[in-house]
Amino acid sequence: MTKPRPFGHYFILEKIAQGGMAEIFKGLTYDFMGLKKFIVIKRILPHIAANKEFIDMLVAEAKIAVNLSHGNIAQIYDLGKVGNDYFIVMEYVDGKNLSQIQRKALENRQKIPVECCVYFLSALCDALDYMHRKKDEQGGDLKIVHRDISPQNIIISYSGNVKVVDFGVAKAAFKLGEGEKGILKGKFAYMSPEQAEGVEIDSRSDIFSAGTVLWELLLGQRLFKKKSNSETVTAVKEMAILPPSRFRSDVHEELDGIVIKALARNMKDRYQSAHDMGLDLTKYLLKYYPEFKAGSVSDYLSHLFGRDEEVTGDIHFEKTYREEAALVDLSSTMQSSENAETTTVLRYDDTQIVDPQQIDFKSIFDEISWNDEEDDPKSFDGKIEMSLPFLSEEELSVTGVFAQDLSASDKQKSRKRFYSLISALLIFFVVLTVLIYLAR
Repeated sequence: MTKPRPFGHYFILEKIAQGGMAEIFKGLTYDFMGLKKFIVIKRILPHIAANKEFIDMLVAEAKIAVNLSHGNIAQIYDLGKVGNDYFIVMEYVDGKNLSQIQRKALENRQKIPVECCVYFLSALCDALDYMHRKKDEQGGDLKIVHRDISPQNIIISYSGNVKVVDFGVAKAAFKLGEGEKGILKGKFAYMSPEQAEGVEIDSRSDIFSAGTVLWELLLGQRLFKKKSNSETVTAVKEMAILPPSRFRSDVHEELDGIVIKALARNMKDRYQSAHDMGLDLTKYLLKYYPEFKAGSVSDYLSHLFGRDEEVTGDIHFEKTYREEAALVDLSSTMQSSENAETTTVLRYDDTQIVDPQQIDFKSIFDEISWNDEEDDPKSFDGKIEMSLPFLSEEELSVTGVFAQDLSASDKQKSRKRFYSLISALLIFFVVLTVLIYLAR
């Protein structure tokens, strides 16, 4: 691990992953008492930060996530700007994502235990149910749909806790805009049929995605993924779905029923809420694995990865399955694979993103002050420039969003004064204790 380097009022410890839109760092922060806390810093890449529409998406992601507080959802702490760098600060999850777990199991020629698969999806459903039912301060439904439920975005901690991450393409009632029509957002292989059609979706779309994840975890193979995006989208809408018990003998018919119901292409035949799906999964777990507990997951992960492996934490941007979150025009998606090289999709390594110049975005939010500064991602003056009118003063104090100048010299002086004061107090209490002892 390299020496910590300052980044605003945070410290970057190491880079742990990179996607097509952002770099992910393990970071460190200190509270007013000097206690340290590990965090994850999601820094937007320079060529993405140069486009205002993508920054609007970043603001929208924070605006959605700041409303959510649930044990199975990774918390967003801060949204800010240092120099030319826009970033989000998130909860650090000490564990592995489902994609990594699945890949490691396949390397060992194993399948993930059925009880673990059911537990992971049951916890995911708890998070989705909370998210789907979330209301605003006036009591109105926020109508949040994650739209990117996939193995990369579900983290399992080494203590057995399940966390949903990454709301970069989530949809909420306050985030709707005309510019989103006809645009696919999410990973093709985990989209619902209605999402793949580019039509209006609701919470049941996330349930279909959850069913896809469960099917793949149980069998250790992809369900809809094909050679090209157009073939994958066609498979999502038309391919026959076989029950998992056809390929795995320890899957009971009851679990087949849960999977097939979640994957119903007609939304009316699907689970109508994540609560209902989660309830059936919990009943199944209690019936067939009554002694299962979260500690069982902890033991399984330790056995799978080894106790001495260095933990890098919240790596939900790892380029697994050679695909990243897709953001493409619907008409471009349906072009034949022979013409794939001429579509509007740009390629950065294995990642697919859209050329912002070729999409007619409608700016959803204009709340971050925009400055015409030089694009120099390596240089910043320690100044955090933020304008977030969508947060109240109470929310600002809770989320830790700052709007002040913090020069390196001022921070160093403040830190020295703080440590000097602590040292003086400790000496005082030691001397006082000795005097009291001698007086007795």
